[in-house]
This record gives sequence, structure tokens and C-alpha cells, in this order.
Amino acid sequence: MSLKKNSIYVIAEIGVNHNGSIKLAKKLIDKALQCGANAVKFQTFDYKYQLNLKYASKKAVKFTKSLQLSFKDFINLKKYCEIKKIDFISTPFDPISASFLNKINLKLFKIASPSIVDYQLLSKVSKFKKKVLISTGMSKKEEIINALKFFNNKNVTLLYCVSLYPTPFEKIDLNNIKKMKNLFKTNVGFSDHSVGYELALASIGFGATVIEKHFKLSKNQKCPDSIVSLDPNTFAEMVSKIRNIEKSIGKGNLAISSEEKNARRNIRKGLYYKKDLRKNSFLKESDIILRSPSTKFGIENYSKIINKKLLIDVFKNNPIKNKDLKI
Repeated sequence: MSLKKNSIYVIAEIGVNHNGSIKLAKKLIDKALQCGANAVKFQTFDYKYQLNLKYASKKAVKFTKSLQLSFKDFINLKKYCEIKKIDFISTPFDPISASFLNKINLKLFKIASPSIVDYQLLSKVSKFKKKVLISTGMSKKEEIINALKFFNNKNVTLLYCVSLYPTPFEKIDLNNIKKMKNLFKTNVGFSDHSVGYELALASIGFGATVIEKHFKLSKNQKCPDSIVSLDPNTFAEMVSKIRNIEKSIGKGNLAISSEEKNARRNIRKGLYYKKDLRKNSFLKESDIILRSPSTKFGIENYSKIINKKLLIDVFKNNPIKNKDLKI
């Protein structure tokens, strides 16, 4: 996850929207790249390790198995992403899948919200010393604190999210992004499960530096996360607006641009004498008029010239000049 300062890292969350098809997964990668995403993210699991087959329902087993890609598929997809020059990320759901992803040199791991209390998985991933994204949906403060104990905070980006699909706007509190950043001393992003992308854009104003949004191939694609996923046109629209917002993230030093300095000369009023005045007179507010156009000795100097002594005779409607006064 390499970014320039003030850049927003945009992740197209493919997850299991490939429906178990590597061919569809590659199409989704191509579209995400066209949309301007920095990365695509998948889910890596083996249903035999994900589920207790003794107790899981047949329906759950069948559904989970249908969405599984093989380790060989993921090797293929990672190489495909490298060729296409888009970051490949995946979420392991068990220690074996995590070890596999580390073996193929995954640079950025994702911990899903349900796994924030999976200490076996956290322990395994922590040993890799890689950068980690951790989603915090459903998590209490103490659970986030305990999860962070496994990692160096410098390598962690927490993703604020609410684990409702879709998440109603009123159930999201974007102020938590600021709160988490201050409380946990980590980088913080936003994993958005709401419909649309308004909150993804708004989260940047609260300090989010990573945006994760579910992604699908088309509006009509049938896939597990369809209701909270953006189609390519909408995703590209979101990314374009994020890139525009990036341009407006500065240092907050209240400085004005050189272009603005030039503009204010044309817009602001100037300082002029209201009447003729003799040398050695003291300039009062009643002796000054403010009119357009602006003058070289700008209106911002107004307070400096009140009650100052004139060094020369001056005349009505002439501009006030710095050399006229003893300042």
C-alpha cells in the first residue's frame, strides 16, 4: 500500500462477487483497474476449515463451497494483478489460508470484522510482519485494543465500518474515524456498506485515508454482496470524485495562493482621500473613503494609517500611498 501524501487508497472489494469463477474474477480486476482503483480485494478460505462440517447446515456448506477459489486460482489472480499493475489484497479466514497468502508474498493482509476476535488467525498473520487492514464492524473498544496487541500500530490501518448489509445512513457515525485515530494511534479508513457512495466521499473529511467499497461487474449481476456493491460506471464516478477531493487536502496553514493574491487586487476596494489635506495633518477615519479599484497600498493596511501624520499635501480622490504617511 504505497501512496503519495494526501492520497486516498481506494480498494475495490470483489470479495466473493466472482461467484467462484476465476474468469469472472479477472473481468472484475480489469474493470476495477479501468475505474481507477488502487487495489482489488478477495477472500481466501477453504470451506473445510471455515466451517465445522459436523454442525454446519448443508445449505451453508453448499453456499460457502460454491464461492471458494482454489489456492492455484489465487496464484493465478495475483500474477494477473501484477501484470495489470493493480494491488492484490485478500482476506484470509483461517490460519492455513493466511500461511498460503504469505507464501505467495502478499504484501497487505485484511482482517475481516468477524475475525477481529479470532486470536489464532491474528497470531498467525502477526508473525508475517506485513501491513494489515483490520475492519472493526461489530467490535467493542476492548476487542479492537486486544487485536492491536498482536501488531505494530505503524503497520495497521483500522477500517471503521458497520456490519449491516446495507447499512442505513443513520446507523453510521463518521466521527468514529477521528475518534479511532486519536484513541488507537493508527491510520484509519472506511469500509462502506451503505448504498451509494456519499458516505465514502464524506469519510475523507473525517480523516479516512483508505476507502473500501464492494464492487460488481454490472448493475444486474447476481452475486452475494450485490446490494452494497457499485457497478463499474458508479465506482468510476466515485473514484473520480475522490481524486478531486485529494487535490483539496492541504496543510491547513490558512495561507492564500498566489492566484488568490492576484485576484484580490481586482476584487478588493482601495484606500482614497475623501478631501484635500495639508502636510502634518493627522489622518482620521473620516478622511478616508473605500472605493474600487484596489490600490497598491492595499485595504488591509486600513488600521495602520489611522491617526498617522501626513508627510506631504494630499488631494481628494487620490489613492493613499505608503510614502504619504509616517507609519
